[in-house]
Amino acid sequence: MRLTVYEPENLAPQVVRDVMTLAASDVPDLGVVRAWTRNEQLLAYDWAMREHLAASDGLARRRERPAFTRAPGGGR
Repeated sequence: MRLTVYEPENLAPQVVRDVMTLAASDVPDLGVVRAWTRNEQLLAYDWAMREHLAASDGLARRRERPAFTRAPGGGR
């Protein structure tokens, strides 16, 4: 089975962080997101989009939140 992910046209740290704010209250600082690899940013974006879409229409398949995306001291 091939892994498919949601990917924006322009995968940038600010875009990743902005989308994460739609899905979580404990979002890492932009500097932390900038330090992630491209694949980590892609996984974080994909997770956040799936959470957002699942909350709005329930059609997106949800995935577990990647551990590296949790802000220090955050919950959820």
